[in-house]
Amino acid sequence: MRTHARDVAAVPLTFGVWTLAVLDAIEHGLAPAGPWPPAAMAAMAAAMVLAAACAEAALYGVAWRALGHAFPVRVMAARTYALSTLEVLALALVREAHTHPDRAAALALFAGSRAWPRPPADALAGAFAGAGLIALARMALLADAHARAAGATRARAALVVGTGWLLTRLVLWWTVDLLMAPPTGLRP
Repeated sequence: MRTHARDVAAVPLTFGVWTLAVLDAIEHGLAPAGPWPPAAMAAMAAAMVLAAACAEAALYGVAWRALGHAFPVRVMAARTYALSTLEVLALALVREAHTHPDRAAALALFAGSRAWPRPPADALAGAFAGAGLIALARMALLADAHARAAGATRARAALVVGTGWLLTRLVLWWTVDLLMAPPTGLRP
């Protein structure tokens, strides 16, 4: 699969969508303003999402090659980044839920438990707080893109993408748990 103009064109468009979404989140108090101007913070966040999409595509590339399939990492990085805009929709629903708590239950179905007024109770709940219908839609669309890119069945692609999603949630859970653990009392 070769890089198509639409894949390349999607990157700056997606960067713009993420920048505007983070600016909106900062404006509504859902994201920290940080020490730099909001536009700089938003651009850094958009760049971090791009880096995460590239890393995600690279890791999936390793998985697909281990399964004996060619996988166009650069093309899939652009497509993964474009699909990340579904998260922008989820974040807009979270903002709506925080503005109108009476709608939180319905919006949590789509955006996950992070739409509830209270923060997650622990690291495990936090790691899965984004699990909603929008996350499921992103995984389904990503699995479809993987199936076409790797020449695999949709079922196999769904298994690879689902496993990747689950593994990242477990790593997030364990990382937050380790960072939040009280000191062990070991002395040098």
